[in-house]
Amino acid sequence: MDNFLEDVWRGLNATPKHLDSKYFYDDAGDAIFREIMDCPEYYLTNCELEIFKEQSSGLAASILARLHDFDVVELGAGDCTKSIYLLSELLKQKGAVTFCPVDISPGVIASLSDQLPDKLPGIHLQCLN
Repeated sequence: MDNFLEDVWRGLNATPKHLDSKYFYDDAGDAIFREIMDCPEYYLTNCELEIFKEQSSGLAASILARLHDFDVVELGAGDCTKSIYLLSELLKQKGAVTFCPVDISPGVIASLSDQLPDKLPGIHLQCLN
């Protein structure tokens, strides 16, 4: 709690005033961000999702033609809705993958640690926050 108090004090006494974004990513903040990503105006997620859905097989084949044992690091992993397509394909094509999701939200990282091993059997997982 001391860091929170110091961060708020520093931010509210700064010019311009600010609060560190890490404080917005509790359970409520995570839910709000998921709602934002579902808005039609937030088209980026849908574009990325389309690419991963349609191109993961070819991407995995290209990667595995050069590398067999490697790490995938995803900054701002969120719920891995998009990356799970590529990771699934890499595993299907027999890649030895260590997945390192990185996210500012401790709740998201905890959720990934619990859920990804079931969704992606055989994946090596190293969650970071």
